[in-house]
Amino acid sequence: MVFEFFILRVQPPFAVKVSVFLMIFGSFVAALYDLSFDGYGYTLIMINNVFTAANGVFVKKTLQAKELGKWGLLYYNSLFI
Repeated sequence: MVFEFFILRVQPPFAVKVSVFLMIFGSFVAALYDLSFDGYGYTLIMINNVFTAANGVFVKKTLQAKELGKWGLLYYNSLFI
């Protein structure tokens, strides 16, 4: 949501904001009671989440620009994954 707001200038509806907030809150509650808490592991997971979100936003941006077309985008997306 944050990347889409700053890069694509798209503001999500209120229901989407509430849903995302509840999911994030639930993940913090689950992590709070994790007996084998590993900060390094949680950090790596969050870095992965940020890069996955950035990839999705840039794919949307490329689709909106229609420079590559959907087949060109599919080709380059398969190269990076």
